[in-house]
Amino acid sequence: MLVMTLLIGCIEENRGSIQDSTIYAIGDSVMEWNIGEGSIPEEVGELLGKSAYNAAIGGSMMSTEEDWSIPNQYESGNWDWVIVDGGANDLNELCGCGPCETVQADIADAYRSLVESIRSEDIRMVIWGYYGIPSEAPEFGNCNAAIDELSLMQSALADEDDGVFWVNGKVDITGEDLSYYDDDLIHPSLKGSRKIAEQIVEAIESAQ
Repeated sequence: MLVMTLLIGCIEENRGSIQDSTIYAIGDSVMEWNIGEGSIPEEVGELLGKSAYNAAIGGSMMSTEEDWSIPNQYESGNWDWVIVDGGANDLNELCGCGPCETVQADIADAYRSLVESIRSEDIRMVIWGYYGIPSEAPEFGNCNAAIDELSLMQSALADEDDGVFWVNGKVDITGEDLSYYDDDLIHPSLKGSRKIAEQIVEAIESAQ
């Protein structure tokens, strides 16, 4: 049933037109959240005046092998940009955001392979690094230290390739202003999705 639900989600019209889009987004529930109302890819497309396709699937991980894992969400195409987030579910589910050396290494390997694959097609990428999670969040509230380590890896990976741009979500969304979060204090509110889109668009426009 879960697999069927995820597969149905992949063909939602709210995800955009894969044929007409020049921006392709993959990731977890942060990227998928507010779909049809103002998800991050939708907001990026609106701000840039371009079409964006949202292939992100809630609950997906970076380092695992399911059909809906983040690397497997990617589909080759004539994209101008690919937007990626992910890794927090791996940290939370596989090691409880505690000591996570092996999980962090697996995430890093998956990111590197994904970046190499996409960049081999001469497509530029934005890797969005997570915002701060409020300490009172019922889940992930203890994950900020592990997410900081993840962000350091993402940033270092982007530094290796001038076609890859890392965006620090914590610059604007630290975990203190709860208006950026939905009621669960994990996912973005519409305001949060818009702010993240603005962060990503700033990176894209700086590279033009």
